[in-house]
Amino acid sequence: MLCMRPFPVHVFPAIIRNAIHEVEQHTQAPLSLIAASVLGTISLASQNSIDVCRLNNLRSPASLFLMTLAESGERKSTVDKLLMKPLYRLEEGLFETYNHELTNWQNEKIAFNTEKKALMSKIKSDIRLNKDHSITNERLKALLSTSPEAPIRYKQIFNDATPAALKEYLCGSWRSIGIMSDEAGTIFNGYTLNELPFINKMWDGATFSVERKSEPEKLIKDARITLALMVQPESPRII
Repeated sequence: MLCMRPFPVHVFPAIIRNAIHEVEQHTQAPLSLIAASVLGTISLASQNSIDVCRLNNLRSPASLFLMTLAESGERKSTVDKLLMKPLYRLEEGLFETYNHELTNWQNEKIAFNTEKKALMSKIKSDIRLNKDHSITNERLKALLSTSPEAPIRYKQIFNDATPAALKEYLCGSWRSIGIMSDEAGTIFNGYTLNELPFINKMWDGATFSVERKSEPEKLIKDARITLALMVQPESPRII
């Protein structure tokens, strides 16, 4: 790490301090790098469950924004994989569940659309022949009230997404995410952080209005974002 001072690991609670030392024994990575990764992992895991309450009735998210500068070979990826392993495993499980539910929903939607099309066709036919279509109309209303709902895609970790994609996701039912990367050059060279005022608003837990020309206005409320990035400092240029 670039910082030459000893990292104050002793200030952490024992359970976190012991985890940091255990990871150090396994990886030989700098304590400061490990501590930053531990804090990012804790922030992502806990931000949807707790807030920080301060004086004067001030309340805010427990989310952290962290950036770690580490030279090549200081085992950024090794530390990240070790500490984030349970969350990566959870992410894979959520994705598998979503794919299974998506397949079921698509099948249900086909059956629903087939029945809907048949009822609408019958109503059109009855109207054309001047027949009473009230019963069919009621059946159609009843069917429409049972339209299959698309499954929710629960996703926590983003590492290469546009601000528009983040906003769209946070407008949904799950509003706790992490922008995490052990090679943050991809993020800095991409679009994820192009709208820093939006990212800052999310850090504060503020309400954010999302407006699109072709869609109704949506609100992001009470969102949680952890930002935990590791990056290698740029080598000085030789002139």
